[in-house]
Amino acid sequence: MSIDRKSLLMSGAVLLGVAALAPSARGHGRLPEMMPVERVVENLAAAVAEHPDDPYAHYRLGRVHMMALETKTGFVNVFNGRNTITPAEGWWTNPRIRQDFVPNPPDHAQLITHLKEALAHLETAIHMRPGEPAFRLTLACTLEAGEPLMGEVDHWPLLPTDAEVAAMSPDIRRRIFASEAVDGLLKTPPDRAYIEWYLKGRSAARDLLVREAASRGKVPEHAERLEELRQRDWRCQIDRQYFRAMCLALIDDGLTREKPIWGGLADYVAYEAAQDFVRYVEARGEEPFDFIRLRVAKATVDGFNSLPHPNAITPIVLDLDGVGLDALESLATSAFDLEGSGRPQAWSWVSPNVGILVWDPSGEGDVRSGHLLFGSVTWFLPFEHGYEALSTLDDDRDGRIAGEELTGLSVWFDRNQNGVADAGEVQPVGELSIEALSCRVTSTECGMPMSRGGVHLTNGETRDSYDWIATAQRPAAAPDRP
Repeated sequence: MSIDRKSLLMSGAVLLGVAALAPSARGHGRLPEMMPVERVVENLAAAVAEHPDDPYAHYRLGRVHMMALETKTGFVNVFNGRNTITPAEGWWTNPRIRQDFVPNPPDHAQLITHLKEALAHLETAIHMRPGEPAFRLTLACTLEAGEPLMGEVDHWPLLPTDAEVAAMSPDIRRRIFASEAVDGLLKTPPDRAYIEWYLKGRSAARDLLVREAASRGKVPEHAERLEELRQRDWRCQIDRQYFRAMCLALIDDGLTREKPIWGGLADYVAYEAAQDFVRYVEARGEEPFDFIRLRVAKATVDGFNSLPHPNAITPIVLDLDGVGLDALESLATSAFDLEGSGRPQAWSWVSPNVGILVWDPSGEGDVRSGHLLFGSVTWFLPFEHGYEALSTLDDDRDGRIAGEELTGLSVWFDRNQNGVADAGEVQPVGELSIEALSCRVTSTECGMPMSRGGVHLTNGETRDSYDWIATAQRPAAAPDRP
């Protein structure tokens, strides 16, 4: 299965309700399970250093900073909801997370740093590629999550560059009007008549206004009212960027005829942005500028909810017995929650001796959904295939996971074919004499990305691994658990 980047649309940053941030910062999209935030940040920062002109590199790093800001842990918890097509909202808990695997929460200064880094990299990505909807969705999530901290961050969201201002408004009168609007705000008493129109109206008017206001920010007597304007603009940009992300994404997402093979509707930026826009606007109260936008967003959500369910998904599997591709698949089907939705669904399944690579940092073998596998729905970061997800653990960036990098990786053999990770079925890679795992695709077999000889054993032999396709078979009851 050759995965085009556009087919794996990058979902927006996941927002969680955490006590130090606003209670309105709700869950956005599907939550990844046990994602190693610190390692991902370090590796993605290295990727930005290697490719500073790559907007997607900046996007990924900014998004992970956003997730670190929201979750305040070293791992991101997964929502095991019953409906994969609706991003989770509200507070979350998961008693299965072992506290000894969660580092101390960041202090206030670290939260500020995460917010600044997220804004810096996301806005860099947007300036490089302004038409990418995922960038704007994640920026909106960042602004919403950072709203309680915005008074401590001296930052105008998406301040336009000189080139952008010149391109959008050759009409000098608009610039004069923007200057007069700022003058009115700075009067005593202030005249705010035009400020709301500029902030909530056309993008060009807003951009001219904030450029003018930012240019006056160094005058001490203006500081209080300009800060009022900056914070008002921050809030306005939350719903504006949600809606803009939806509109940009609908150009392609609007052609969709069924839910994606990889993940669920959270992979559609248009769907997630529309849901977030509706939630945010209804929470703050509908305003006159929202009348059409709110109804368009609700219609978008309804349209996506009507799509049929996906019929295939992938995890990385290890052919440790060397049986070859044709023998990987079992005659049995499985009700394992491969898509991580909680929705009853039977899937084609692997043979008992085929190992499924899993993320199991606790070593307890508690594998309950596809979010802990390496494939289509890993952590809901924008990966093209399971090997790209696996490469997130490649600390030294040598193309393979070895040594300490293998910590937390296990292999699940569903010996009894019941779709449940029973006692003894999940083994750490070290117990299987696995010395290293390649995270590079060497070829494809029957459309599946694979790493030929990518499993390195301690005796010097190698085995193949595959980003194996599991197809939906029929609705099924969830597997029984002890």
